[in-house]
Amino acid sequence: ISNSAGSVTSLVARLTVLTIADLVITDITNPTNAIAGQPITLTWASLNQGSQAAQGPWKEAVALSTNSSGVPASPLAAFVFPDTLGPGQSLSRTQTVILPGGLEGQYYPVLTIDVDHQVYETNRSDSTTVSLTPVQVHSPDLVPANLTLSADSVQLGQSLNVAWAVTNAGLAPILAPWTDRLYLGTNSTSLSGALPLTSVAETGVPLAPGGGISNHATVLIPLSSQVNAGSYFILLDVNADNALLESNSTNNLASAPLTLLAPPLPTLVASQPACPATAAPGQSIMVTWAVTNLGAATAPGPWRETLWLVPGTVTPGQFATNPAAYTLLGSFTYTNGLATNAGVTRAEQVTVPIHGVAGDQLVGVWVDSDRVVVEQDRTGNTALGANVLQVP
Repeated sequence: ISNSAGSVTSLVARLTVLTIADLVITDITNPTNAIAGQPITLTWASLNQGSQAAQGPWKEAVALSTNSSGVPASPLAAFVFPDTLGPGQSLSRTQTVILPGGLEGQYYPVLTIDVDHQVYETNRSDSTTVSLTPVQVHSPDLVPANLTLSADSVQLGQSLNVAWAVTNAGLAPILAPWTDRLYLGTNSTSLSGALPLTSVAETGVPLAPGGGISNHATVLIPLSSQVNAGSYFILLDVNADNALLESNSTNNLASAPLTLLAPPLPTLVASQPACPATAAPGQSIMVTWAVTNLGAATAPGPWRETLWLVPGTVTPGQFATNPAAYTLLGSFTYTNGLATNAGVTRAEQVTVPIHGVAGDQLVGVWVDSDRVVVEQDRTGNTALGANVLQVP
């Protein structure tokens, strides 16, 4: 050691090398075959090959990798051990872990000791050990087959019998029930926009690899304003809720073509409403109108009929485009059915609004305002009054 004047002094320095622990995993044993989603038992030894005791607790983690290098690895579980391992001491571990569902192929168990660095070590390059024995993991694989319909065409509102089979094309048994679902759709390879018809629970388990089961269901093809006559498909989605994790979930869909035919339908036609020639704001008036069914089938009730106050300059076509854009006078429910070529006259009291309307007005009627009746033609559902209502 020298100072600013150039004099030199020598001292003896004593360095103490501290002993340290070095934790490693050895002697991993694991099964060679396993079923995805099921438990497996692993054994290994935790060894302190350092020169100082390793004071617990520390955590040991189990992961899986598709590579013998152990990279990348997916975590499975971690275990905390409170032990103290002296230099050269080891302890045997036995633990059970549950494999993720849906795995298929060869996987290597990967174990890491002191994963959270709770024990002081200067060498952590040997903390991870990959098993020399891979595990062949298998999953089930549900595949639909033999989807058949009792008819190639059916009327809207009628029932249809559907039969199908499901095969386990995977290399692992199916141990839990699942759900199959039938849809009505326009695309044979997609459920986008498809209408669910019914769900069927499949309980014939266990189902061995290569095994199959058959099932059937009766479905009602809806008669509604959302479904029109035309070309459709009955679609079968097996394992629809993904209750089972499969090795391949892209092969769960099957379809069969179906033609939907329109049955005889009603057509409701409203007459022009009649009302007084004048009415003051806040005054109650009587409005009458008629509804006739010009269709080929009875119109089933109930449905709603609404009355509207419309400026006198509005045309029938403008009113029909969007009746709800105008002032609502009243809403009335017709509860009976209406046979083909039959008619009914309606009379209801409504009140002219106190504010917001003045001058020449028309009363409009909108029959089946909620479109609950499936009709052949809706163009006659609206009508404007034959006479002007003068509001001072």
